[in-house]
Amino acid sequence: MKLRLPRAPTGPRRKSDAPGRKSDAPGRKSDAPGPKSDAPSCSRNPLRRLARLWRSGQHGQALTETGLLLATLLGGLAVGGLWLMKAHPELINAINSQVRGYYFALSLPFP
Repeated sequence: MKLRLPRAPTGPRRKSDAPGRKSDAPGRKSDAPGPKSDAPSCSRNPLRRLARLWRSGQHGQALTETGLLLATLLGGLAVGGLWLMKAHPELINAINSQVRGYYFALSLPFP
């Protein structure tokens, strides 16, 4: 009895050979001259990538949203910190004594 090994799949070997791709659309030449690559052409040229983002309507929306969230967070923390200092001024003295204690412990001469 012979041992049979499983055969390799007989499907398309590259993504560009798969049916339903743009290269198989009517009116397109699938044997166009130039380098064949599965990677988009924008990955090689950063200016094309920026131009594609500009055309798609994303004019820094994520950057703006991140900036607004950061400003809101920092503003809330600042207001909360000011309220805490006004409501409990003894906490400032406690933090001051703790920091001075750390400085003293660090200044001790250890052999």
